[in-house]
Amino acid sequence: MIILPILILFISVYLLAIFSHPDEKSENPHLKLLIILGITISHICVLLIPLDLANDNLVDMQLLWEVVLWTMIVFVTILIPMAVIYYEKDEMDSVGKRTKETVCQFCIFFVVILGLTFLFHFGFGKVSIPVK
Repeated sequence: MIILPILILFISVYLLAIFSHPDEKSENPHLKLLIILGITISHICVLLIPLDLANDNLVDMQLLWEVVLWTMIVFVTILIPMAVIYYEKDEMDSVGKRTKETVCQFCIFFVVILGLTFLFHFGFGKVSIPVK
């Protein structure tokens, strides 16, 4: 049970090493960690399906699915957008200034997306489909 996630983690590191640009080999280690964790979580999500089918109630699959899916939601809605905003900042600024600007821009982005989500949900959330 523990060997497969470790193998997936090594595969994720290998994929990042192969496909990263040579100029960025030593830059932004925290962003590389985020990429490795994202690849690992996506592989684990795919491999949970056969584990769920072969499970004989040895593992609480409901809890495992919830943990993996909530982790993916946090990655997609918070961590990846913040990483993209942080990566686009000027490298000559201090880490504190880049982080502060990233958090401010992310808050604006998140409020706009949340507002649009609620607007479309409550404005266009009901559909009537005629049935013959």
